[in-house]
Amino acid sequence: MKTVLVTGANRGLGLGLCQQYFSLGDVVIGVCRANAEQADLLALKTQEEDRMHILHADLCSQASIEQLAECVQGQFKIDVLINNAGVSANEAFGEWTQTAFMDNFLVNSVAPSLMCQALHDTLTSQARVIQLSSGVASIAQSDKFAQAPLDAYAMSKAALNMFTRRFALQCQASKQIVCALSPGWVQTDMGGQDATSTVQDASRKIVTLIERLTIADTGHFFDENGAQLPW
Repeated sequence: MKTVLVTGANRGLGLGLCQQYFSLGDVVIGVCRANAEQADLLALKTQEEDRMHILHADLCSQASIEQLAECVQGQFKIDVLINNAGVSANEAFGEWTQTAFMDNFLVNSVAPSLMCQALHDTLTSQARVIQLSSGVASIAQSDKFAQAPLDAYAMSKAALNMFTRRFALQCQASKQIVCALSPGWVQTDMGGQDATSTVQDASRKIVTLIERLTIADTGHFFDENGAQLPW
C-alpha cells in the first residue's frame, strides 16, 4: 500500500488519478482549494475513510503550501507526489497581459517547485515525484504548436520542466525518481471535449507509467505512453 498525494484533486485528471490510486488500494491525499467542489472526493472518503484524505491549500500562496506541509508531516510519508494542479490562461499574441503570464507561471511552475520544497522531508527514500507537464513545453517540438494561443502556458510548463531536471539532479544521491510527464490531450475543462483521451484512460496510463519508472528515468520527460520527449 502506497501513500499518494495529488494536487488539483477535486476534478479532471487530478480526480481521475485519485480514483485510480484509490481503486488500487492505496492511501490517497487529495489537495484542493477549501472552496472547491469536493463531492467526488467525498464520495471516495465515504467508501473508506482511512484511505481517502482531503486537505486544502491555495497553491498561489507559499504560506498556504507550508501550512499544508505541516498537516502532512507527522501523519504521512509520501511514496508518490503528483503536482497536477495547473491553469491555462490563453491569450493570442497582440492580446497578451502581464496578469495571464503571472497566473500561468505562479500555478504551473512556482507552485510545484514550492510544493516539492515544502514536502521534501515527508517523501520516502524511494519516492516518485511527478510533474504534470505538457507536450507544448518541449522547445524542440515548439513548431507543432506555434500557432496556438498557448504562449504563456507553454513557457510556464517549460519552466516546470527546467525545475524538474534541476530537482532530479539535486535528489540524485537518493533513490527518489523525479520526472516530468505529459498526459496527452485529455477531456478535461482545460483540454475540452474534442480531446482524444478520457480522464479514465489517461489516469490509468499515467499510474501504470509511474509504476514502471526506475532510477534510470529520473530527470527525464515522458509522454503518457512512456516515450521520452525532448526538452
